[in-house]
Amino acid sequence: MSGEFLPFTSSVDRSAGITTVAVRGEPDYGSCSQMRALLAQVSEQDPELVVLDLGGIPDRCAETVVAIIGSARQSLPSGCQLAVRAASPTVWGVMAQAEWP
Repeated sequence: MSGEFLPFTSSVDRSAGITTVAVRGEPDYGSCSQMRALLAQVSEQDPELVVLDLGGIPDRCAETVVAIIGSARQSLPSGCQLAVRAASPTVWGVMAQAEWP
């Protein structure tokens, strides 16, 4: 199953003052545009904290995931914290190379 393509999907959940954006499947560079649009909608709600849940992204997509995280960082309003959750060790390694916390 490791070679099976998983379609890219995203969802937003707002509860207890936290906005969680969950992404699943295999992102491509077009997914970054999709995420920018979604995060623009999230930003309109002026959240204090956005959790980007990457638990459903395969390791082989780590570099594209870093682009999605970059989109999130640029799209959110100033003062809004971004937390990344459930990223694979591969994604954390790429983030460390990019010197992102």
